[in-house]
Amino acid sequence: MTKHVLGIPRHCKIYDAMPIGYPKYYPKPRHVKPLDEIVHYEKYDLSKRKTEEEICKYIATHIRPGLRFTV
Repeated sequence: MTKHVLGIPRHCKIYDAMPIGYPKYYPKPRHVKPLDEIVHYEKYDLSKRKTEEEICKYIATHIRPGLRFTV
């Protein structure tokens, strides 16, 4: 589809694409967890382990407010 839109011959391969220019709009800033909460050094840190319920709650409050999970 990209080849067709850009007029690239069929025998050529697209290995990568990089948009250049200014965005039409800037997205709202996203919530980003601090690295010390998600990175493990030397060994797996059990204190950072989250249950599925905790993950769902985190997503519903920080990533997608108002999202309802059904189990």
